[in-house]
Amino acid sequence: MNPVAIEHTTLALPWYAPGDDDVEPALLAEFTPRRAPVYPYTLSEVIQFGKEERIFEALTLENEFLKLTILPELGGRLYSAFDKLHRQEMFYRNPVIRPGLFAVRGAWPAVGVEFNFPNSHNAQTLEKVQCRTAIHPDGSASVTVGDLELVSRMAWAVTITLHPGVAAIDIETKLCNPTSDPHRFYYWMNAACPVWEESEFIFPPTTRRLLTHPPMDASRLDRLDYPIHRGVDVSRFGNIRQHFPVFAESMHEDFFGIYHHSRNFGVVHHADHRLVRGRKIWTFGCARDGRVFIDQLSDDHLDYCELQTGPFSLQSDYRLLEPGRTLIQRDRWFPVAETDGFNLAGRDFAARFDRAGKSLRFQPVRELGPLTARLLRNGTVVAEQEFRSAPGGVTELKFADTAACEVEIRDAAGGLLGRSELDTIFPEPDAPAAPPVSGREYRLGVYAEEQGRNGEAEQYYLTGAPHDPECAVAAARLAAMSGRSDEAANRLELARPLPPEGKLLRARLEHSPDSRLAPLLDTEALRDRALLEIGIGCLRERRFESAVEILSAMHPTGRGLALLAVAERHLGRDNTATLEQADASFPFTPVVWAESGSRRAVNGEFLLEAVCEYLNCRLYEEAYRLLDRMPEALPIAPYYRAWLADKLGLPVELPGPQEPWEKQFAFRVEEIAILRFALERNPQDENAAYQLGCLYAGLNRWSEAVPLWEALRERHRAAARRNLALYFWKIAGDTTAAERCYREAAAAAPGGRTLSEFSQLPGAAPETLLPLLEAGVKHFPRDCRVKLALARTLLAAKRPAEALAVMENNRFVLCEGKVAARGIFETACFALGDDAMKRRAFDEAARWYLKATEFPENIGIGRPSGNKSAKAYRLAAEALEAAGKPAEARRALDAAMAEGEWIDFEFFPLRNVVWESPEAGIDFDYWINLANRALAAERGGNPALAETLRRRIRTFRQHLEAEGRESSWLRA
Repeated sequence: MNPVAIEHTTLALPWYAPGDDDVEPALLAEFTPRRAPVYPYTLSEVIQFGKEERIFEALTLENEFLKLTILPELGGRLYSAFDKLHRQEMFYRNPVIRPGLFAVRGAWPAVGVEFNFPNSHNAQTLEKVQCRTAIHPDGSASVTVGDLELVSRMAWAVTITLHPGVAAIDIETKLCNPTSDPHRFYYWMNAACPVWEESEFIFPPTTRRLLTHPPMDASRLDRLDYPIHRGVDVSRFGNIRQHFPVFAESMHEDFFGIYHHSRNFGVVHHADHRLVRGRKIWTFGCARDGRVFIDQLSDDHLDYCELQTGPFSLQSDYRLLEPGRTLIQRDRWFPVAETDGFNLAGRDFAARFDRAGKSLRFQPVRELGPLTARLLRNGTVVAEQEFRSAPGGVTELKFADTAACEVEIRDAAGGLLGRSELDTIFPEPDAPAAPPVSGREYRLGVYAEEQGRNGEAEQYYLTGAPHDPECAVAAARLAAMSGRSDEAANRLELARPLPPEGKLLRARLEHSPDSRLAPLLDTEALRDRALLEIGIGCLRERRFESAVEILSAMHPTGRGLALLAVAERHLGRDNTATLEQADASFPFTPVVWAESGSRRAVNGEFLLEAVCEYLNCRLYEEAYRLLDRMPEALPIAPYYRAWLADKLGLPVELPGPQEPWEKQFAFRVEEIAILRFALERNPQDENAAYQLGCLYAGLNRWSEAVPLWEALRERHRAAARRNLALYFWKIAGDTTAAERCYREAAAAAPGGRTLSEFSQLPGAAPETLLPLLEAGVKHFPRDCRVKLALARTLLAAKRPAEALAVMENNRFVLCEGKVAARGIFETACFALGDDAMKRRAFDEAARWYLKATEFPENIGIGRPSGNKSAKAYRLAAEALEAAGKPAEARRALDAAMAEGEWIDFEFFPLRNVVWESPEAGIDFDYWINLANRALAAERGGNPALAETLRRRIRTFRQHLEAEGRESSWLRA
């Protein structure tokens, strides 16, 4: 058996390069594409349509059965997994890299297997990540990709492995929080797969119910039966007429996947269902409103879906990854062919057990030796057959009677490889969410943190702090995480008695780990964290023997072992074994790279993370020397060098006049002292002032950012005024000051994001906005946001014909789930139709209303399968009646009443099952459309339909009123 071959190579692919990233920092999640925390990353929301060839760095793994291609420059994606035996691609090997607007930063390509941490379509999806290769003694080989994630300063590593003689891909994911504080995360491995009309989405037979939510809104849920829901086989792609995110409500077995019956080929995913609870399938559906996105993401227009797996059950499930913890997930993916599907799978095989056909088709991924298939009825063996099967081949067994039977597969030693389950396991009854009797504020704060709303979390904690010590400690922790040490210490004073977590935080704040933390070593949950802090204290005091003793007592972690290696080096000991152990614990630990003297390529931020670890230990000489290994010219690096030179008593060379430092933002708490030092030495350094302001705002310390930005007069003036506008609008609630700042930004050198935000500011006068936006469209001809802003402002200025012209004469690429372009198009048509009705030009009015039912795809949204144009059809019917055209009016009324070919889910609030969840989002357009359908049914002589719709509307109105929410908008 030949060892797995590994090769470093390149791959030439057609590539649609995104436009330039924004110069304006993403300081508020509200204004990011997916409303997720993104700072310090820039946003990339300008899509271009020019194609060129790009040479990508690539790594390949190949054995007898599979050839894998990994692209480190596309976020480490597994780009291709080619089944050599069946001559098929397992995943969606998009022949072109064509980004659409789907990621947390914007641009995102649909291709291969993507690794999402700590958000979906993460910030590094189009970035080069770190990678390394390994050849193992058993002949297997692996590629590991991963990197630091700058928002949280956590890290991820994914190891992709092939084994000799095994037709399966093993993927091990490690999610590591090396910091001293918890951070929000989830993880979804996202495997894109091509789909055809007869492709079958396969969950285990015991999965009887799926959960779904509206696209881009995880605050509402509904359940659907699987595989048949309301008469529709939802397991077949050809029956899905809408965007379709579905999750297994509960998993009793370890597999799911997809099978393409026209190709007699599919893909199986296998993982322990107790550890990998999330199994999701996503598709855009077969209607044009989905296929528009397919067209934006590809040149060959091939439909694809996504199979996703993760540790949590729903897309709304985030957790806090505890300090020092590494979460590990293990997945296996393998091809299956010529079995007509599968309903049973184990780690080493897939099979189709057909009770009606009295047969079993079995395909292994490796040589398993002699096997036995046993039929069991009520736990008793009623038949068995011995057989062998070659990897990739299919063995078919026939049985005399399979009624009410399960089948199990055992190896020669009697070991169980897999057992089918009768599809009689029903979901457990729903348990209503109930808030706790005590600790309510603390739990609400934790949930807000998990959702990335730290400002809201802090308010919950502060509310609970006077009577809940856990709240006081959590509020102190958030203050410490943003560099407000004095405030953190004051908040700890509210905690009586002080919980162990508070004692740990107090010791960190006071830099007195020995005296404060020794008692915590008896607390198993905090022992390792306390040992780490004591060890760091020893390094600070240069007590290296003590550091070795303390850090050696920890459970192995990458960070703890790396610091142990530092202490060993200072004692003149060989630390090679410790560094190897640290690297095995987590492969991308900055200090391990620094201590090993490695020349393996890393990025500058990775190196600065190692610098900061040395700073934390007050090992300034090591930090200073490490800057000499900087692999790229980061603008903040000279500031680190100057600050460290001062600490070491060396000549200080502050950065001289530079180009504006715009796109690589300061974000580490350690950089506050560094930038303050630069400004103390050189108050005229506008780069340092601007970046320090951005850093403060990124840490939710806006009041400290404001004076820094207000003082800027030359460099960064436009971006600084935009940042101030955000502050006045969203933090201070002063829209007058916000408008003034936006105008000053626009008069200087605005970016497209500035103009887009300005157009959404409440109270901004359209007449004065229009000249700025018209100039902006010329300056940013590819920026859809500016064109949308112009059209929106023309509508506000009561110039609908011009707004419509903007929409009709431009091409728009929208972020997933965004419908602004459609809303502008419809509103302009309605306004023109209303004007014609006032003039009694009824035929003209009908034409405008009917135009609102069109879906010109240049605006980025295709025609949906469901009727979303009831208002337009109803108004057209009224205009046609007034024009004396009853037959045409009747056709319009029928169209207004229609439901369409889709599954109309009746979503319930997530808070029904997660009490901490805020109130559910409302799809206003959906309910208004329903009201228009009801009105059309009344006019069209269909009282039964009208009453059915009115009943739904009444029920929803009662729900809103019970929650104290406004419902007067709910009308046609």
